[in-house]
Amino acid sequence: MLGWLLACRPPDGELRIVVPAETRSVFDDYVRFLDDPRVVVDEGVARAAVVLSLDAPGAPGSYRLEQTRSSVTVHAADVLGLQYGLTEVLEASGYAFLHPNRTHRPDTLANVGDLALSQGVVAPETARRGLHLHTLHPIEAYYDFWEPGDENRERAERTLDWIVKSRGNYVQYPALDNILGIGSPVTTEWQAHTSALVQKAHARGMTYGLGLQLFGGANLQLAFDLVDGDEVDDDEIRRRLRLLEPLGLDTVSLSFGEFSGEEPERFVTTGERVVGLVREELPTVADVVTTIHVGNYDDLRVEYQGRDLQYYFLADEIDGTVPWIHSVMYYNLYEDAGGAYLHDEFDEHRDFLEEHLAAGQPVGYHPESAYWVAFDNSIPLYLPVYLRSRFVDLDQLRAKGLSLQDHVTFSSGGEWGYWQTDHAILRWNHTLPARWEDTITATWAPFGAEGAVAAEAVIGLADLQHQALIVDRLAPWMAGRDAIIDFGDSTLGILSQPDRPLPTEILGLPAAELADLDEVVSGLQALSDGTATIGASLDGVRDGDPFFDELRDGFAVDVARARFASQVLAASVQSARGEDPGPALAAADEALAAGEVSVARRHAALHWLGGDRITQGVDENATIYRLGYLGRANELCFWRREAAQVRRANGEDVSIPPCT
Repeated sequence: MLGWLLACRPPDGELRIVVPAETRSVFDDYVRFLDDPRVVVDEGVARAAVVLSLDAPGAPGSYRLEQTRSSVTVHAADVLGLQYGLTEVLEASGYAFLHPNRTHRPDTLANVGDLALSQGVVAPETARRGLHLHTLHPIEAYYDFWEPGDENRERAERTLDWIVKSRGNYVQYPALDNILGIGSPVTTEWQAHTSALVQKAHARGMTYGLGLQLFGGANLQLAFDLVDGDEVDDDEIRRRLRLLEPLGLDTVSLSFGEFSGEEPERFVTTGERVVGLVREELPTVADVVTTIHVGNYDDLRVEYQGRDLQYYFLADEIDGTVPWIHSVMYYNLYEDAGGAYLHDEFDEHRDFLEEHLAAGQPVGYHPESAYWVAFDNSIPLYLPVYLRSRFVDLDQLRAKGLSLQDHVTFSSGGEWGYWQTDHAILRWNHTLPARWEDTITATWAPFGAEGAVAAEAVIGLADLQHQALIVDRLAPWMAGRDAIIDFGDSTLGILSQPDRPLPTEILGLPAAELADLDEVVSGLQALSDGTATIGASLDGVRDGDPFFDELRDGFAVDVARARFASQVLAASVQSARGEDPGPALAAADEALAAGEVSVARRHAALHWLGGDRITQGVDENATIYRLGYLGRANELCFWRREAAQVRRANGEDVSIPPCT
């Protein structure tokens, strides 16, 4: 590999990195994923430009840069600090590690002695900075991390590399139940695949976790669970845990399903038994963390030891665990929650987090950067409002003098710009800037003046979406609803995302409520127009660049979606008033056609290197969702469903796609 790099370096020079011999394999991987033959690794000192030295005691991941006229030395206490220091040098040289599969490289390599670099010791502000890749969904990480195969493992290693270059140090993902058979080929191949990834992560200085579900009764997504039925079978739990023992895991994350629960005493006692068994059967596991989910449903309120609790807060009663507060979608802990999971705000979760931090008790934060099912990238939508909300949480905690030690982002897909949120959060947990906009500006800075245009557009759209989707509560209309969501709402009283009336319900609304919907129509149209105005600044800017093309497609699909949503709602309101919905439905059809153009263009230029499985409407995999996570987006299924519902409500004989 090194010989190939040297033979193929272009005439404008090379960047030579001298590494300690014991870290050679780590930095061979680091450089391999640069995809740049100008950068080479050596263990000697001749003609060195960057020297990496394990000679600086300090906090894990810390480093200090020493600069001369022609070289930089990275002093660090561990291999993670060496990687962070080298990454700073490369970023100052014009590299941008934006997506696991795409690195922006400078046209000319700069003299490292001329770079503007940090002074003094640089140390992470948060101890655990990572991603939870939600492999219960058929996202990129499911195929890369869960399904065995050389190409899959190569892509997973790229993601590990990118997490480090984004200043992270941890990865986890939920296990699925297709590996429960001892000695089956599926299980043994998965063990070999996962063990190799754990070893790669450990070599890079990262820690590694797997998510397990405690109770099978709440297992809605084919997760690897530990307790099936009413009886707690220690032998069976041990058998299942032993499937994981060869991996060398550092963390187990326990979750408890959604929408249903166990009796409080059973929850706590079973949880404590399982934690004890984890300690016995998985000796490398240093900590067990638990997820405190949201859900403001009456049947998820429980009495425990004289206290009224939301069911998931029972996780805090399990001895030997660290509770992680979960929040969903692009909502944060300090602003309106829009009715998500029937919460107007996540105040109970916010108070729990703040109180534990103030008391010095172990606690973590586990927010989302996408809520795949029927809400954002499956529509599809480009939503930089996620960036703004995730910063609000961290900034508000800082303002209160509170500091997180665990921040692990719940990630559900990277296409359509969602990589931007994961990228930013990892960096914020290393060093939180004064303003969230500063990170967006820095992300696009390697593209020069054109990058400044992109950053301004992203920031402007995030602010516009915050006002429209969170403050003005237009989120339900931009999101989708499949047949299961409608059934849960109408029949079971269970609803995860913010609610909106169906077309058949709108037909029966009184005049005052129809007038309120007129304001929603106007708000959606204003969102469409505002998005188009901001997006126009990107016209012709770096055409053909994959990141700028992605931005343009994201803006275009947002414009079309808001326009479509306004017109199908207008058609329903007009029908309720006895007016002709035909022109509004025709306008909706035009918006759908515009959305089709954007989707076709984007799905032909994905960042992911694994082919088209993520865009397929039918895919055989181990998740409960037998499609790629962009399969419904590829079909614009939610758009077609809404138009069909309006037409059906108006007496047309049309079928309504379920989009499940």
